[in-house]
Order: sequence, then C-alpha cells, then structure tokens
Amino acid sequence: MRQKIEQLADRPAADDARPRRVLVVSADMGAGYDATTAALEREIEERWPDSQVTRVDTLDVMGAAVGPVLRRIYVINVEWTPWLYGFFYASLWRHRWFAKASKRFTGSWAGRRLAPIINRVDPDLIVSTDPLGSSGLAWLRRHRGLAVPVGAWVSDFAPHPFWVYGEVDVTVVAHQVSAETALAAEPAAKVTVGTPPTLVAAAAQGLPRPDRPDGRFTILVACGSYSFGDVVDTITEVLGASAAVRVVAACGRNAALQRRVQRLNQPTDRLVALDWTNEMAKLLTEADLLITNGGGATALEAFSVGTPVLMYRPIAAHGAANADLMVVAGVGELVADRRQLANYIRAATAGLARLRLGTPAQPSPGPDGLRRLANLPSSNSPMTPNDAFFAYLDSRDVRQELGVVVELGRRPDGTVPRLSEMRAEIIRGFRDLPAMRRGLVRTTRPGWRLYLEASLDGQVRDLAPPASTTGQTSQQRLLSAIAAFWSEPLPDDGPAWCAGLIQDPQTGRSLVAIKLHHSVADGLAALPILDRLFGGNTAASFASRARAIDKPRNAIDGQPLATRLRSWARMVSGLASLAAHAPAGRQPLTDGPVSQRRVLVSWDAPRGDFLSAARRLRVRPHELALGLMAEALSRLLVPAGLVDTDVPLRVMVPTTVRGRGDRLLGNKTGAIGVDLPLEPMTLRSRLDKITGATRRSARRREPQAAYAVMRLAGRLPPRLHAAVARRIYH
Repeated sequence: MRQKIEQLADRPAADDARPRRVLVVSADMGAGYDATTAALEREIEERWPDSQVTRVDTLDVMGAAVGPVLRRIYVINVEWTPWLYGFFYASLWRHRWFAKASKRFTGSWAGRRLAPIINRVDPDLIVSTDPLGSSGLAWLRRHRGLAVPVGAWVSDFAPHPFWVYGEVDVTVVAHQVSAETALAAEPAAKVTVGTPPTLVAAAAQGLPRPDRPDGRFTILVACGSYSFGDVVDTITEVLGASAAVRVVAACGRNAALQRRVQRLNQPTDRLVALDWTNEMAKLLTEADLLITNGGGATALEAFSVGTPVLMYRPIAAHGAANADLMVVAGVGELVADRRQLANYIRAATAGLARLRLGTPAQPSPGPDGLRRLANLPSSNSPMTPNDAFFAYLDSRDVRQELGVVVELGRRPDGTVPRLSEMRAEIIRGFRDLPAMRRGLVRTTRPGWRLYLEASLDGQVRDLAPPASTTGQTSQQRLLSAIAAFWSEPLPDDGPAWCAGLIQDPQTGRSLVAIKLHHSVADGLAALPILDRLFGGNTAASFASRARAIDKPRNAIDGQPLATRLRSWARMVSGLASLAAHAPAGRQPLTDGPVSQRRVLVSWDAPRGDFLSAARRLRVRPHELALGLMAEALSRLLVPAGLVDTDVPLRVMVPTTVRGRGDRLLGNKTGAIGVDLPLEPMTLRSRLDKITGATRRSARRREPQAAYAVMRLAGRLPPRLHAAVARRIYH
C-alpha cells in the first residue's frame, strides 16, 4: 500500500514558469473549503505568475436552489439529527454499492453542468477542493474523455468515500494514515501526501509565541464557521477546570453563539468572544491549545503552525472520523466527556499532559502537488463516442487524419520568419492547448494517453524540399515535400498531431503543415488551433484574457413544454429523413484499393473573389465550393471512366452542432449527405441542385440527427460500435 501511495513521488520534469490556465472547482459549504481554495489559488500564482485562475462553485453550477438546500440539510443533520448523518456516512463505508450509486448520481449531475464551463475556460489544469466537484470531474473523465489533468485536495484529515475517485490524477491528503484511509475508500485512487494548503501558515511566519507574564494558559475554541455543537458547555467546562486558563472563542458566523458566550459575564483576561475573524494565524500562534469538534480545515491550520489539537465531543460522521484518525496518527488528542476534558485541562496547565504538536505531513510543500499535476506521466482516459468513432475507422492503410497547410507571408520589414522561430511558436501555442498532449491508445475500447509537455518538442520537424527536376516550379517542389509528409502516418507513440516546416532558401517562401488525428478534432474544431498559433494568443497574455464564466444552462432548461416537444419532434423528423436516404452505391473511384499516399494540389482562389462570386450567385461559400468540386469531377473523372453518372457520388458535408462559446476540441459535428450532380449541365444548374439538397437536409434537422446517431452508437459494446462506424462511414 505504501508503494501505491508513493507512486507519484517527485521526478525530474520540465517544470517551467510559464503561466497556466487553472480551473478551481470548490463549493460554498463552509469556511474550510474557502480557506483551502484561497490557499491553493495563492500557491498557483506563486508557482506560475500571471496565470489565469478561474473559480467555479459546484453548488451554483448544479442549480440555483442546490446550495441553500444542501447547506440547510447539512446544518439540520449535524445539529438535530446526527444519527441520520452518521447512518449515511457509515453506509458509504459499509455498502460499496451505495457509495458507487451515490457518487454516480452526483457525478452525472455535476459533471454535465461543469462541462460547458470547462469548454469555455479550456484549462491546463483542474483543481478541486469539493467532493461533489471531484465526482463531476471523475464522471467527465469516464464519460466525456476529459483529458485535462485533475487534482483534488482533501480538507478533512480523514477522507471519506465521496472525497476519493480513481479517475482523478492526484489526490492530496494530509498524512500517511489519511492516504491509507483514502485507498480503503477507493483502491484505484492515486494518492499522495502533502502539506495542507493554508493561508495561516504563511501569515504566521515571523509571529513569535507570546510571553505570558500572567501565567495564563490560552486555549482557542474554534468549531468552524457554523460552530456546531454545544460550544458554550465546552467553554464553561474549560473555565471551571482551572483558574489559570484564558479562553478565546472563535464563533465563526454564528452570531447567536457569540451572544450566548458573552452572557457568561467573564472578564476579558478569562474569556474573549469573537465573531468572524481573518486573523486565525495570530490566534493559533498565541494559543497553547486548540479545542475543536470538526477536525477539518481549522485542525489542518493548527497543524501548519504547530499548535496542539484537542478534539472534544466531535460532531457526527466526518468529525468523529477525523478525531479517531488524528489519534491513530499521533497528531491530536481526543476526550469524550466533561470529566475527561476537565482532567486534561488541569494536566495541561500543570505541564503534565503531553501535548501533541501538529506535524501531520511530509516535508513536501503544497505546490509540489501542483507540480506533479502539471507534469503527469502517461495516463489513460476514455474517448467520447464521437471521437472513438474515428478511432474505430483507423486502419494501417488509411489513417483518419486531417489538417491544414499555411503559407507565412513576409514581415512588414520584408524579412521572412526562420524555421527555428516557427518551431518555437508552434510548440508554445500547442502547450497552451492541453488536448494537444493527448495520444491515441488503440485497444478494443480506444482511449487517450496524456504525455508530458516535453513530448511536444519532437512533434515539429523540418522538411527538406526534393531535388529540383526539369520544369518543376519552386511551389511544386514545396508541395511535393508537404505531400510526402502527409503520406507518412502519425506515429503511435506520441501526441496525435505532427507539424512539418519547409522553407525555400531562394525565395524565402515558408510553409507550415499541421496534421492531427480525426479523433482529436473535426475539421471545424481544428480552426481554433490556427487562431491560437497565428492569432497572438500566447501564454504571456493569459492575465489579460480573463473570461467571465456564466452559469451553464442546458439547451432546454427554462423552456416551456411545448418548445421542448417541438425540439424533440424535429429530432424525430431528422432521424426519419436520414433513414429515408437510399444507399449511395459503389463508384469506380471509391471501389479500388486505398493507401495512405497523398498528393497535394494547389489552386489559388483569392478570398475576396471567391466570396464575391458566392454573393453574385446567391449561394453560401461552402455550396459554391461543392459546386466547383462537382464541376471539376464532371470534367476530369467522368471522361476517364472513374465516375459512373448513374450511381450517386455521395459526399458528407460537416455541419457544426457546437453551442455558443464551446471551445473544447473534439468531434461535435453533424453531417449532410449530398449526392454530387456529375452529369453534363451548367454551373448554375449544378449549384441549384446542390443548394436544394443541402438546405432541405438542414431544414429536416439531419445534421443534429446524425450527431445523435453517433452519440447513441457510443452506447454499444466496443466491437459493435466499431462495426456500426465502418458501416456508416466507408
């Protein structure tokens, strides 16, 4: 088990100081979560200055009423029905099926709502300090192929089953025994021990332990922001145990408790009642002992400054578990009743009790967990059904690859970029895209493997133009080199993309070819890659590109029932329209052997002229492109006998179904099947047939129906899913 815990030990890695986009998933369920989250955010900024850190509240994401309802249920359970809270907590441990079902339910709920936010933020790392948030991220890893590194920081000393998930890449706990408890809850978890992130530790640096000329033994009583339990009774017992005791009561946000403590009418040298305070570092440094009943973030803060911890009458469930585990670890004490508390206080003030200092963690600092997360070794995660569709189509002869060729112009001063500059720019741009660190795992059920950032360096290579032949232009030589690059399949042992750079030494013309596997992105999703690489969105501008994160809204949330019924009816209509299509049949062009070999042919079409032609002809640009393709095939292939005009030559036109602001790479397109008219006719007639077919399919919602079919196919067993994919897309 120790080997399991230490499997994420520090290792040399390319740990640069570039800024990161980090999504922090937390929840407003008490000051403990807030303190842990704020400390992690500070460590991220210290580790990677100018990073873009976005915090999201899981409870807000799950629905407007979820937070208030869950907080109210939590308070009622702890204060009024602790037996029910304890029964639920114990059931999570006793019945593995119950824990799995509960985590699956909350994971599906939270995960579906977190997905749009992850799409918008497009983070390098995701950090969770909330169990429900972690369950949602684990669900996204299982069902949506989330390949962004995910880490969870546990703010309880004793992790319970809702804290721990095998799909999370790093789970950071406070002590070795905490790690063993986490693995008992989830044997597949990847657990590491690290110093709990707290703001108190940094604030306490340089604060001396105060001298006490009056000889008072100072005890801080702090039971979290809710101040659960009979805190007044605890204070009364402590004051009655010894006249040498001074009590500082931190009442959190419980104003009623503060008033009750003040009504004890004790002098300030014996009792001070505080409301909410941001000076816990000072209070813990001045205290000789902390008495608490929760064992959460307050206890971890005491550990970080070396203040002894005494658990008295711990609250049900997680409070009792924290207390027991701290005693086992030897970092805290536990007393269960008034007599034991009084005896302990008298012994402590007389110097007879052995106060256990809080030293729960290994010496690795908090940011080490972040470093491990940023430099993870290969880890596998599943693909979404639509991405797996193209992995199943992959074959040794024909890889499912797409891409783009870009010619770089001269700078304003007339110079051309050097190959080394282009290489550095591409690597820097792709480091800002976490999805570009993914490589395919070709098994029965395909998945993703996450590679270290250093692996990106080998994905860009220089291409040498072939030797000049008689009558070959400079452009043809460059295109021949690009075609040879494209004819080589992507390697199986690295990220699923590759770039080739070539420059003509005589003319200075520079071409960049970027190809990636179809499972990484569809053709429309690949466009943001160019925007990242050549649009100036480099890492240095992270801080100036903070995005406002709206609460996600499902496409049909808040819509009347009639609107929903119309949407479903259109989907049924699209499915019926797809089913009515006759098979495309076989063409001589597509019936022969296939190979990976590619030939690149260029055709110069000035963008302005192309768009103005589309406007004059009253068609959309993609419709004009299809018309020109059909015209070329009709003139070149029909006379050569490669196309039979009696059999439809069907092409699939991708149509995006992405929501607004959806930036996550992947395959999120529908498709329109168009039979190209190849018989002799005018271009106008050809365009009319094509536009009629494309617009009719769009009206019938065929693209959305095709997308739904691809998603539904993903629910099939892997072998059947592969067979369906090859049947649909041959």
